[in-house]
Amino acid sequence: MLPKNVSEERVQELRSRSKRCVCKYCGGKLKVRLLDFGDIETANLEIFCENCDMIEYGVEPEIYRNAVYFVDNLGFNVYPDRQDNASTRRLNIGKVCEIISWHERQIGIHDENGYNIPLHDNKELLDCADGSIIVIGEEITKE
Repeated sequence: MLPKNVSEERVQELRSRSKRCVCKYCGGKLKVRLLDFGDIETANLEIFCENCDMIEYGVEPEIYRNAVYFVDNLGFNVYPDRQDNASTRRLNIGKVCEIISWHERQIGIHDENGYNIPLHDNKELLDCADGSIIVIGEEITKE
């Protein structure tokens, strides 16, 4: 039984998004869940990442893959004061996902229903199949 505050349109929107998107922190699958806060009056339908164990609206898989590349290969780190670990990596990937999503909405190629243009997903670039190596300037001067 759905709560009174959830429309059928909202249910369809969440189902569609959970099938299309992935978690912006871990890339995991998303599920629609009824979160119960004690009684059906306060329950709400949300998209949930079971891997992260948290409510997550998600991002397009293409955005997530590009964010992983950006963090892992280009060294993006918006949290320099945090310990360099898996948790910080996930937060950085999530932040890059937000930035990419914002940009693509601003230029009009992405909306609440996903991409509205055909995409060319360059997996070779993301896999670094071209043999490129990125060296940070500080590492060159240390030698």
